[in-house]
Amino acid sequence: MSILAELTKRIGDSLTEQGLEVKNIGYKDLIDGQFNATVPAVNVVINGGEAKLLNNVTYNWRAVVSLLLVVSYAQSETVGDFKRKEGMYKLIEAISDYLILHDFGLSLTNRMIPKKFKNITKPEWAKAGYQVYNLEFWISYNTVYESPEDISTGPLNEILVKNFLEPDAGIPPTGDPINEDLINLQ
Repeated sequence: MSILAELTKRIGDSLTEQGLEVKNIGYKDLIDGQFNATVPAVNVVINGGEAKLLNNVTYNWRAVVSLLLVVSYAQSETVGDFKRKEGMYKLIEAISDYLILHDFGLSLTNRMIPKKFKNITKPEWAKAGYQVYNLEFWISYNTVYESPEDISTGPLNEILVKNFLEPDAGIPPTGDPINEDLINLQ
């Protein structure tokens, strides 16, 4: 498993232990009101990053860990209700305080460092009764590559097939012209 995949899994497991439901939250689920989770709920993803060459064999990878935090509110609540906002702010601060400086047992060169948070609630989500915030943290770790054989993730083709082209990977095997082209490359 890649360090980024392991990190998101460990963050999710840790937040679950603290009582938050960790769920793969899709934007369509929120819009359609098909979001089936106890709220508040959170989705943990890597939302970008960058690499910096430290010397001729070592790279420092800096990644953005994003938590999509979803809470619901009663339709009868007044928009702008301070009590609801206060509860959301307390939750954001509690999650941040909990995650800050954690390394989750991984060899991180920089542990979880808060970057920013933002209310990303769209009108259709609010209409469905949800408020959504994106919380972002920085982490970084080093990898050493002395030769191409040092790359531990496995052959690229194997990764593509296992994670993106197999039927159980969530991509329909037929009917999608782009997917048909990818399958024909095998």
